[in-house]
Parts: sequence; C-alpha cells; structure tokens
Amino acid sequence: GELLENVRARLPELRKYDVIVAIQSSTALALAIWSALGLIKVPIVAIHCGFQERAHTRFQKRITSFLLRRIWSQVFGEGEIGELKRLFAVPEERLMVNQYGVDLSFWTPGKVNDSDRYVFALGNDVLRDYETLVRAALKIDCKVLIVTRKNIEEKLPPNVELVQGSWHGKDIDDSRLREMYRQSLCVIVPLLPGYKPSGQSVTLQAMACGKPVVL
Repeated sequence: GELLENVRARLPELRKYDVIVAIQSSTALALAIWSALGLIKVPIVAIHCGFQERAHTRFQKRITSFLLRRIWSQVFGEGEIGELKRLFAVPEERLMVNQYGVDLSFWTPGKVNDSDRYVFALGNDVLRDYETLVRAALKIDCKVLIVTRKNIEEKLPPNVELVQGSWHGKDIDDSRLREMYRQSLCVIVPLLPGYKPSGQSVTLQAMACGKPVVL
C-alpha cells in the first residue's frame, strides 16, 4: 500500500516522459496497477532479477500475470524467460534478455606475484554454496580465499581464509578487487540450483582479468 501511494504521488511528474523504466519488480507492478486504472498512458519497462523465485499463491499469480502482460520485462538470463512464461503466461513479445556485461577497459590482466597464489571465491548472493566449496577445499593443495558477508556453516580447514567484507562499500574497492583477481590461480563460483542469475559479475570480471573460472 505504501509503495502504491508513493508511486501515485509521483504520477504528475512521470506523465512528462515517453517511457518509464523500473529497476525493481515491486515498483514495476505498482506502476502497472496505476496503468491498469488509466492513470499512466506511457509504456512501462521492468528490469527483473530472480522475480520468479518468490512464492506466489494462486490469487497472486493471477494478479501478477495480469500486470506483467501490461508491461515489458527485461531479465538477465534465458532461464528466467521460460519460468515467467510458465508461471505467469507472459507473451513472448513482452520479454527480453538484457545480456550482462563488464567494463573491459578496467577489468584487465596484470602483474602476478608467484609467491602468494590462491584459489579465489567471492559473492554474497543467496545462491552461493560456500559449504560445498569448503568441503572441497580439503582436496585443494593451496590457499582458498573467500570474500563474502554470508555466514558459512562448515568448519573451515587450515587452507581456507575467510574475509568477511563487501566490495560495494569501503571494505574492498574495485581496484583492490581487481588485484585479488589478478593474484589468483583461478576463480570458483559455487552455486545452488535456481533460475535466478547468480555469479555473472564475478565470472565475467575474472575472465576479463585473464583468470579461468570454475562455475
């Protein structure tokens, strides 16, 4: 209700534009409700990530299906399109994959110090499976460096170093992260099954830095 009211309060300003792009699913659906009531006349584009992973009752599916058919949706993976069509009967022409990319002028190979090499893993997404990686580390004959804010339930073996931090703030900036990629032997992205894209930024950044990736 609060989100609906917040969007409604901005309708006079939004009507000035030729198209509205919503970068959150919830905002897009709020816009779609006002569109259905005739208060928005311009096209609405939604950028979704993992939208179909949420639990929906039968009633919520019907309402969501109605609203998604009123807007255009972009997702980050082909698998998401199939699920949106299956769950919500969204027409093909209303869906598009927005391919993910990284800055190749910044994420580049660099000098390597052979004295301190490691297997590198990072990420905070809910689909990261660090428990499996920690168990596998028992068979890896070098240091395994993990950077995450997630709690890891498994007991860490001696060769695993855990850095609890984030690279979206002041803990680790992009320049420091690039050096961590460059010094690694390879990058591992351990994932749980799911339709939501996960690990795409780490995978592409590591590859751009010249590192092999185990996904």
